[in-house]
Amino acid sequence: MKIITLWNQKGGVGKTTISFNLGTTLSNRGNKVLFIDLDPQSNLTYFFDPEIKNLKLGKADVKKVIEEEKTLKSSLYKSKRFSNISYLRGCYTEVEFPNVTTLRERISEVEDEFDYVIIDCHPDFHKASMNALYAADMIIVPVLLDGFSVSNLNLVTSNLLKIEDAKGGNINYRVVVNRLSRTKDKREKLDDLYNHHDYPLFNMCLGDTSKVNSALSVFKPLSMHRRSSGIAEDFNALTNEVVERLGE
Repeated sequence: MKIITLWNQKGGVGKTTISFNLGTTLSNRGNKVLFIDLDPQSNLTYFFDPEIKNLKLGKADVKKVIEEEKTLKSSLYKSKRFSNISYLRGCYTEVEFPNVTTLRERISEVEDEFDYVIIDCHPDFHKASMNALYAADMIIVPVLLDGFSVSNLNLVTSNLLKIEDAKGGNINYRVVVNRLSRTKDKREKLDDLYNHHDYPLFNMCLGDTSKVNSALSVFKPLSMHRRSSGIAEDFNALTNEVVERLGE
């Protein structure tokens, strides 16, 4: 089982969209995928709302799993629309994590049942996000090519070093450029990021297209909504590189 955390301290960079599309692409390839929603906005859970409305909500959410120690296995919903996918619902209030290892300990309860765990985080460096970073086999940091997102990477990397110290070993993180348009300005910024900075970067980038919002508005991943589109191919390329790097 491999745990992948989507995180950045800046909001609006596409963490939830990438989480959803990466996880569903992995599941389409026959992998068993668990989604964990750690963002109090619960946007990742919202993608499954058409299913949740038809279910009895007797199962626990992430708050009860962490604070009341409900078993993770008994708290999962199995997706009815997507093959090989289960999910732990988010909670709209802050979750109190006893320590930085708590989430990893809970996930270990089901490590023989899933191939991948995808964790979506709130844009902060509080206990929930720290737990997700500590648990991860790979941390994906999405950025937009605006001045704020790129300059924010210095803060991101300094906090990742704190997690590295807590784990007592190197952490595996990589930056992915999201919503890349073909404008001259964006291409110049991309060239600067690749050639004048030493952040670990994915070889591919995710394009900027209205098809993403179109798919999300109907709660569908790109692989289902616009399978032959360029952005769907981008997510395939991201998935390929993630799998390859996790296998190194």
